[in-house]
Amino acid sequence: MPEGFDNFDINEFMADFSNLNNTIVKYECYWLSGLAYIILASSLKDNFENNQRRKIRDEYYQKGIDYYTEALKKDENSYNYNNRGIARARLHEYELAIEDFNLAMTLDPNNLLIYYNNRGAVNYRKEKYYFLENLKVIN
Repeated sequence: MPEGFDNFDINEFMADFSNLNNTIVKYECYWLSGLAYIILASSLKDNFENNQRRKIRDEYYQKGIDYYTEALKKDENSYNYNNRGIARARLHEYELAIEDFNLAMTLDPNNLLIYYNNRGAVNYRKEKYYFLENLKVIN
């Protein structure tokens, strides 16, 4: 374990994070809550042996999506659409992610990062459908 993390208590951290998040929401900085949850979810590495960790990670991505949806009601901008699209892509909601990236590109056509994210979601969607279309029944 890295130095300084010997006495790390995840429950205490989550309580502090929850208190901070309540303050953020109070001031209607929904985008910041969305970003915090997406970063938190991204820090939970996928571990197929630990379904609980994957469930928590997916719940954090969903909370990020919910907060960005609230943020978009107040401020429809490319960053909010892009970041919500990232969370949707991480949950394998490729069609919804692509919609968000397309809206972000409309609002900020010079932001190449949005095009990159959109292309990634399109490619994952294609691979998923290619895989599903090519499944063969074994007799």
